[in-house]
Amino acid sequence: MAAHAMGEPPAVEPSIARHLNPTQGGLLVPPRPTLPNKMERFTASIHHASYRASALECVQACGRSMALSVAGERALWLNLSGQPDSEKRRLAGAPVKTGRALFGPALTLMQQRCDDKKKEDEAFKLCLPRRATPHLLSLGGAAAAK
Repeated sequence: MAAHAMGEPPAVEPSIARHLNPTQGGLLVPPRPTLPNKMERFTASIHHASYRASALECVQACGRSMALSVAGERALWLNLSGQPDSEKRRLAGAPVKTGRALFGPALTLMQQRCDDKKKEDEAFKLCLPRRATPHLLSLGGAAAAK
């Protein structure tokens, strides 16, 4: 996180520091360096630790938010598809990989299974005998029966 300037809190501007600590000198007087006492060092260490912890929590919360956004987008697209629930569960549970599409390689596997199933269904329909279409009674025969 230090590479992203989140490792340490930002430094206080010198004018604000002089205003908050008048013993350091005024605007026209050069500052007199003094060593921080034990309480100031403890307060600074607590501040640094809380800053690092909050920065880490912020990054983790952003990651969780992005993951939930991807899961929601997947659910939206899966609900719009006409796939059976078993296929939807497979795709919804597929891992998310960075730099890939919304579904990644799981989608190509699902498309392959769907194409294979369509081919099997077409082959099965060709094997089934076709029913003969029922012959319609002629109007003359129906009128003669009355």
